[in-house]
Amino acid sequence: MKKILYYVSLALLFSCASNIVEDEANFRRDSFVDMEYVYRHDLSVVNDFPVPLLPFPKSVALNGQIFKIPAVDGALALRIVDAQGLFNSNFFTKKTGINIVKVDSVQDADLQIVVDGRLASEEYGLDVGPNGIKIVASSYSGVFNGLTTLAQLVIFSKEKSSIIGCVISDAPAFDVRGVMHDTGRNFQSIEYLKEQMENIALYKINIFHFHFTDNPAWRLENKRYPQLNDAKNRRKSRAPEKSYSYDEYIDFAKFCKKLNITVIPEFDMPGHSRYFRPTFGFTMQSRRGMDVLENSLREFAEHVPAELAPYIHLGADEVHILNGEEFIQRMTGVVKDLERIPLVWNPGLLAGEDTILHNWSNASVNMRHKNIDSTDFYTNNSDPLNMVRKIFFKQICSVPSSKGYEFALGGIVCTWNDVAVADEKEVLRNNPFYSSAVAFAETSWGGTPVDRPQFYGYFPESGSAEMEAFAEFEQRFMAHRSKVFAGFGEEFVYTAQSDAKWHLIAQKDFGGFNLQAVSLIKDHPKSRVAFGNSIYLKTIFTKGVFDDLEAGDGVIGLLEFEAERDGELMLIWNTESFARSHRQYGGIAKQGMFDNYGSGFWFNGEAQRPADWAQPGKLKRMVQAWHQPIQEIPWNREEIYWLRKPIPIQVKKGLNQIVVQTFMGFDNQSWLLVALPCEKDGTDILHPTWIKYK
Repeated sequence: MKKILYYVSLALLFSCASNIVEDEANFRRDSFVDMEYVYRHDLSVVNDFPVPLLPFPKSVALNGQIFKIPAVDGALALRIVDAQGLFNSNFFTKKTGINIVKVDSVQDADLQIVVDGRLASEEYGLDVGPNGIKIVASSYSGVFNGLTTLAQLVIFSKEKSSIIGCVISDAPAFDVRGVMHDTGRNFQSIEYLKEQMENIALYKINIFHFHFTDNPAWRLENKRYPQLNDAKNRRKSRAPEKSYSYDEYIDFAKFCKKLNITVIPEFDMPGHSRYFRPTFGFTMQSRRGMDVLENSLREFAEHVPAELAPYIHLGADEVHILNGEEFIQRMTGVVKDLERIPLVWNPGLLAGEDTILHNWSNASVNMRHKNIDSTDFYTNNSDPLNMVRKIFFKQICSVPSSKGYEFALGGIVCTWNDVAVADEKEVLRNNPFYSSAVAFAETSWGGTPVDRPQFYGYFPESGSAEMEAFAEFEQRFMAHRSKVFAGFGEEFVYTAQSDAKWHLIAQKDFGGFNLQAVSLIKDHPKSRVAFGNSIYLKTIFTKGVFDDLEAGDGVIGLLEFEAERDGELMLIWNTESFARSHRQYGGIAKQGMFDNYGSGFWFNGEAQRPADWAQPGKLKRMVQAWHQPIQEIPWNREEIYWLRKPIPIQVKKGLNQIVVQTFMGFDNQSWLLVALPCEKDGTDILHPTWIKYK
């Protein structure tokens, strides 16, 4: 009977969306590109709200009142009526410092949890008034979402801490709002992963995609085939001795479930599995290989119950085999027989319509399947400043929300740290994981009204509806960066940049470089304007400022700001976009140079010099280095622009100018320009409030 109910629910889950055109499976990716941009929030409501809620709720109204938080036994506390135990008291207390005390009577309670079965699973209502607080939801998920909003409504003061009075009705635009780590390539401990999940749960992220098998190793315990856990069968530079036991996995999945996060395990097959043939002497796609995989999946299901792993991801991308159809049908069949829902990457081996497609590369949304979107959501393909902008303007599954587009489940932001790391924390230092997760929380919860690919690489104009929307979001984003993520330093790099205005021109259009004449760029008929401290001059992924330029071409840029006083700032800089996955770039420059192409920076007319290089002229790689020895050399700090030593600059009161001359290195790589004047507090990078861009 249980299996019958499973297949009935599966059929309902994958029922065809009402707007599918039978003769055209792929949904047009540009369906919402040319539409007028209308922000999902009323700017007056968001700007007038006393605290920076993120993600901002679907409907919110202030009531002009507050709830004063009482003290119980000398400490701030809320007395709660929660008959079904749906409120995660430990998480709330950890995030706010406010204790939760259970009481039996509504009359004695400050906080009441009300169950209303009419609401969708993650939907919630929140009512805060002077006499108490009420969270209304149908499930643990809905209550948890209300809890995370309530935690952000708290205002602490020495006199009397309080909670802002308001009425909120809220529900997500997408059901899948996730992040992914590739621990098959670079192991991360369960404790470190728990820490990350707890930090992002406040923002209603509800999926962790656990990619624990890849070319270097199969990381999960395997009792039937222990040779998969033997260090001798793993890549020696990738922590070959480290694995996850079933007990650790179950503990982690339970921990995540309390944070309303579902763990999706990925057993990547039959590609991304270089460890397999040396281990067994045959390939995954062989009959014997498929037997090993089936037995391993069944063993996993024996140890990990469906409530802790309702989905199983099978990978199935970047592989060309003769028996692809047989392979994928057998493997997805096993997953369904185990009463789990299968996922595969798209493009990849195409499974049946009851398998979720996880889109990557330039895949189109297939309306005959349920879809999860990760296209353009790879943190390793961008830098911290650009990634936030790209996430804000890119539609998930090419639609505003899943409403009316039932084939669109949501999206997952992926971190593929392909190059070896010296320690697990390098993964977060080298890739904008936290900033991307928080930005994605906003758009996956609220939706994106119109797709704007022209904004992915830079801001092309000011005064537009798009820029006003991003500037509003950026204020809330920065408030959380400063408060919630204070002290995270290099693991959360971002400063406000939407008003940084560049004047740019191709050097060939300016008659060469003349420092004294740079100000003339602003009025030159061929100059271009771009906003942002980090901008793509040319990109292989999206749209750059100068997509018509080629290797060897130069660009001259001018960035101006007014300062309220004299003082010193740090200039973070970059002139090249290196591929952090396959290590293709021009390498570390010679001593005294910014790159190996002749780029330069000037501040207020004086030529600047980068900090001395520790490895001048090293690590040049002009072709992709997949599976080459250089991929086993961890990135060092001077190779990554937000980790290398910045240049100290002496700012004067009044007008200041940053001038750059930069050259494109080679054609099949992006070209990234960064000039970020900032302050530093330890390892935290801060926006100087005493300067204003012109």
